[in-house]
Amino acid sequence: MLIGTMFFGKYGGRLTVSNIRLAYENLIDGRVFRYRDIMEERLQIYAEHQGEEVIVPRMQEDYTLYMYYDVKDSKDEWINGVVAQYYGVSAITPE
Repeated sequence: MLIGTMFFGKYGGRLTVSNIRLAYENLIDGRVFRYRDIMEERLQIYAEHQGEEVIVPRMQEDYTLYMYYDVKDSKDEWINGVVAQYYGVSAITPE
């Protein structure tokens, strides 16, 4: 913990043994690669449907180690609007 605090300042406490273990387990069980595949598919959808409403694959597993928020069920949710605006689509809904 001391080394983490030295390198990461006051945020060093977030780098815990349990998070490191979880990251390792996600690598071994393939979850990190499934996350990559879903995100690449979403990026392709965004790129191919600029200005349109899109439906993207839903995250089936817990990926909170990699992202704070995912898109919600309704296209009217604030996070969906933020992501839609960022990627240049009119609205996003998960399938």
